[in-house]
Amino acid sequence: MECPYCKKEMEKGGIGANFWWRDNGSSDRVMWEKVPLCSIWSNGADGFYCPDCRIIILPVPEKLDSPMEKIKEKWSKLRGDVEERYNDYKSEQEAEKYQKKKEERRKKDPWEV
Repeated sequence: MECPYCKKEMEKGGIGANFWWRDNGSSDRVMWEKVPLCSIWSNGADGFYCPDCRIIILPVPEKLDSPMEKIKEKWSKLRGDVEERYNDYKSEQEAEKYQKKKEERRKKDPWEV
């Protein structure tokens, strides 16, 4: 990447995990006002450093899922899988029931019905 100030090539690198950008006026306690630079689960944020200008540029990820959002997503997927398996099981049971009735009717004497 080219440095926007001196136009020289920047060094690729990164910073450690759990760093946040926040406005100078925002409180440290208010998490949702901060901009995460990397995921909590990652090793850090990739960025670029210009040794001449002593500038670091960190591209901010578009959206980072919170742990709760990931849990909800996995739960929703699991729930969908369970419902799908249950519906498959029910349809198999109904098919078996239908086949059983059909076999019973075939075994009966046609004059008994």
